[in-house]
Amino acid sequence: MIRHAEQTKVSPAQRPVVTHQQFEQRFQAALQEMPLFARSGWESLCAQIVPLLTGWAAGANKHNESTVVDQLTLWERFLVHRSRVQRPMTFAVALRNKFVNPQTYIFRALTTILTQVIDSQGIWENQPLDVEVGRSRRLELLDPRNSILDNFGVAIVDAQNRIRYCSIDLGLMKSLSSAARIEAVTEQLALASPQPRCVSVVLDETPQHANRFVGTYSELPGAWLRVAPDAATGGLIMTADHLVLDGGLFQDLLLRTVLSCSSVGNALVTNQSNPETKGVSHARHVSFLRAESLCTTLRQVVSSLESMGIALSQGRENLLLATIPNASDEGATSVVHRCRRILPQLLSLEDLGSCDDLRLRIRKLRTRGTQALGEILWERLYSGQMPHWVIQYFEHFALRIPFQRTARYLTGSALLSCLPPATAPGICASEIAHLSARTVNPPGGGPTVTLMQVPHQATGEYQAYLTLSGSDAWNCPGRLGKLGHAIVEQRKQRASLRSA
Repeated sequence: MIRHAEQTKVSPAQRPVVTHQQFEQRFQAALQEMPLFARSGWESLCAQIVPLLTGWAAGANKHNESTVVDQLTLWERFLVHRSRVQRPMTFAVALRNKFVNPQTYIFRALTTILTQVIDSQGIWENQPLDVEVGRSRRLELLDPRNSILDNFGVAIVDAQNRIRYCSIDLGLMKSLSSAARIEAVTEQLALASPQPRCVSVVLDETPQHANRFVGTYSELPGAWLRVAPDAATGGLIMTADHLVLDGGLFQDLLLRTVLSCSSVGNALVTNQSNPETKGVSHARHVSFLRAESLCTTLRQVVSSLESMGIALSQGRENLLLATIPNASDEGATSVVHRCRRILPQLLSLEDLGSCDDLRLRIRKLRTRGTQALGEILWERLYSGQMPHWVIQYFEHFALRIPFQRTARYLTGSALLSCLPPATAPGICASEIAHLSARTVNPPGGGPTVTLMQVPHQATGEYQAYLTLSGSDAWNCPGRLGKLGHAIVEQRKQRASLRSA
């Protein structure tokens, strides 16, 4: 169900309760449809004991899931069981011959963010922005997001790391014109005080480096977004809680904001300091004109991952493709396709053939379907009824016992995030000097490749921007650099074949 004003909300008491018997029937049906456990004795044993291990919670009445959306997706359930600092997305952008002035950008940037918060209400699936992120209350409420009504909390961090707090009345902002909104924001920021309070958005006056900026919104209670000038490019950098919004909405917010707060001129940029320091999130970038189809580009990325030792075509390791689902078993929705929430789905690449084969497999992806067995297992695990130690044990166990595709349903060997093409008004690839996107990395360790696309307004062609990041052993500049080089080589081979 989607959060819309015109829709009838379903209370938790009205939702059907899944009994242990019904759960076991669903489990066995999915097992017969796709017998993933037939590969080893361990898997056959687990196919018998998993319903028993989870059955004690199956008949329990579901508590409230959320107060801000009608029903959580499986991906949201997964994110709820991670801490705030473990679910960051960090996007950065810089425009040609323009820069973000640290002394003057805050008023316009905050006004654009507030406008997006207001305009996106009821438009984007399961992504209300008028929220604060509280502490986890899984025994009472699965979703830690809280609606803030009209008092939108904002924090400003100055060059001396001192924090000022203020509150913006969203109800008043709705009734104002664009020019009047800037004046209202300026007046409210002038009244900011050092009195601590929960906030939703944090803005820094000091330029920051992306590698150290990841997840810093979690330093302030309630915050889900933090914004700062980019010290490396002179552009804008944002880090946000992935539970609150997906990459599609975040991309739209980033581009709209940088267009509104950039000034003509060249910024004084600084080089990265201590790049090998522990605790830093590394990334590499590849940019090119997408002259072929999107599936062809994705096929080149898959081939590059295989060249780095990830055995995707052999079926022993698996790829999570984060994209907008083609269809939903929950029925029709009034949300336009590009505004639906992006979901990571297990894409089988075993014995993968041509680009047409890849295109066909992607079209078959649904919120349920070939990965139904894995979804049933993880849906129960992240229902909010399991103790945290049980969840940790299952995640740890699944990565080390050969569960094949099922174990990797949410963890994955690699994550390929394909964002929808940018549609922010006035954006053109010819004006972009730098664009990068880092999303949540595979918890079990692995690479993440995020693809962003921006159209050239004159030609209609797309410029592709790849951001390569990773967790554990893949959070390494050398390894990410090799992956970037492999992608470039794949593109050269494809170009040579076309010209031959």
